Amino acid sequence: MRKRTPITLSTVVILLAVGTATALARSQAIPTVSLRSVGTFQSPVYVTAAPGDPSRLFVVEQAGRIRVVKNGATLPAPFLNISA
Repeated sequence: MRKRTPITLSTVVILLAVGTATALARSQAIPTVSLRSVGTFQSPVYVTAAPGDPSRLFVVEQAGRIRVVKNGATLPAPFLNISA
């Protein structure tokens, strides 16, 4: 009878831990992510922002151009063009 007690007790501890973790996960807010279009590009591979400048995005295109999106508008001239 004593051999069953540790197994039963450890099972209860595991169930309590799982139940507590599940309750904590439910009580915490789940962050949401939203996506929005910033322009039309040819084979974009990366997008980033300059540190401290949230008004500009840099979009790297596979062909070798880095385009700039400033305040929601794509600038006509690329930031860098190494497509040649």
